[in-house]
Amino acid sequence: MFKAVIFDLDGTLVDTADDFAYAMNTMLEHFGYPKRNKAEILSFIGNGQKMFTLRSLPENARTEENLERCTEYYASVYSENLVRYSAPYNGIPKALEDMKKAGMKLAVLSNKSDIHVQKIISQIFGEDFFDAVLGAGRFATKPDPEAVLYMADSLGVSPSEAAFVGDSDVDMKTAHNALMTAVGVSWGYRERNVLESAGADSIADNSDELLKILLA
Repeated sequence: MFKAVIFDLDGTLVDTADDFAYAMNTMLEHFGYPKRNKAEILSFIGNGQKMFTLRSLPENARTEENLERCTEYYASVYSENLVRYSAPYNGIPKALEDMKKAGMKLAVLSNKSDIHVQKIISQIFGEDFFDAVLGAGRFATKPDPEAVLYMADSLGVSPSEAAFVGDSDVDMKTAHNALMTAVGVSWGYRERNVLESAGADSIADNSDELLKILLA
């Protein structure tokens, strides 16, 4: 059994896709650009809001000045609609409770801005449910291992005693860069083969499977 588990947020613990889509399409419509469908939105998620905005904009609109303007507008809309549609994936709250009962330390690390991460976690899971919660701003973003190693140290565990759980190739690379066990979840925003290609040590197809993997 792992002593600590660090989770990605979007596509892993919480389905936030509809809120991403709402905020991004509100921005695109505001500036006169064509809206994106949900499949496109999902494919663009994963490397922070600036990259998300860049991928969502038409190619001829991706100047640095325009990117800054559009990212700022997207962020303002998203900040006001963090949990408009978002909800935890089926079985996740119970699985997390079972992990806590088993004595595991639980944490969240996301590439989205820290203020957004803190608000989403507190509104969906409660203020003090996780032992640590961290978003972008203080450290280099995933897959750089700096933040996840800092979190492991703050939890009092070595990398070999921790698992990193996520739904993307970025998450699997983060785990390997930190010398942690990489656990993928297939219900998120990337296909199973993406997780396999990125070197997932194991992949869970539902919350029960995830619990078994982490408690083994």
